[in-house]
Amino acid sequence: MRTQAHKAAGAFRAGLLDILRALVAVVVGAAALAILQACGATSSAATELKATCRYVVDGDSLYLEGFKPQIRLWGVDAPERGEAGYQAARSKLQQLALDKPLRCERVDIDKYQRVVARCFIDAQGGIEINRALIDSGVAKEYCWFSKGQYGHCLSVQPR
Repeated sequence: MRTQAHKAAGAFRAGLLDILRALVAVVVGAAALAILQACGATSSAATELKATCRYVVDGDSLYLEGFKPQIRLWGVDAPERGEAGYQAARSKLQQLALDKPLRCERVDIDKYQRVVARCFIDAQGGIEINRALIDSGVAKEYCWFSKGQYGHCLSVQPR
């Protein structure tokens, strides 16, 4: 038989666990914000980065000058290394972004600590790179995340 003291101790432990979970969420959020604010790229807000593209990883990932985390293009699903179409997608992203001033709007930070963003070519009237890759056919729309934003999804289904 549980005593009143046992019940109170159990409720106290449950309350502590809730506080601990909330504290962890705040710390993780603060760390993500610190990463964005500590970067060398200029940012008018924690969600916008302005810098030159210094390296293209593949057809949907790049690096900005002075910014350490990799940028993963939101809503874009390009072929991986070793898959058909990989080189075409990477070449298209290089053509669009490499050595050009970009403005990237952060959407999320993924499980690999990459900044997931929509990126625009500043010098060309704000052409969205994500859309250009999908519209050109070298990458597919990642419908699970984009929810049809770019108009290339028949239905939204998990990958």
